[in-house]
Amino acid sequence: MVALTEDLQEEHIIILENLEVLEVLGPSDMELEFLARYVDGCHHRKEELALFPALVRRGLGEDAMVGEALRQHEEARRLIGEMEEGRSASAASRYVALIKSHIEMEDSVTFAVAEYALADDEKE
Repeated sequence: MVALTEDLQEEHIIILENLEVLEVLGPSDMELEFLARYVDGCHHRKEELALFPALVRRGLGEDAMVGEALRQHEEARRLIGEMEEGRSASAASRYVALIKSHIEMEDSVTFAVAEYALADDEKE
């Protein structure tokens, strides 16, 4: 059996560790670069280009599960932009809450559905 979401779950751990830094230090240049490049540019892109389309092709979660995840990705991008513009502690707090909730949803629902519903050849 191919484990499709194992790397994504490991990335979630790295992201959660960095959210702790964001909570303590606020939106520094280094943290904002991490959010833009790693969280959005790498992690979210993998989901958007591979995982979510595979789920949609199987008729799973386009409106609810995938649609909500995509909406959250867009909101995260907006909040990163807000932090870049003004180093807003409020935007940082909202970003942390959003991403923590997003990760919980993916780890408990989205990834479980993907592992169960997608065949090994689709996971490859």
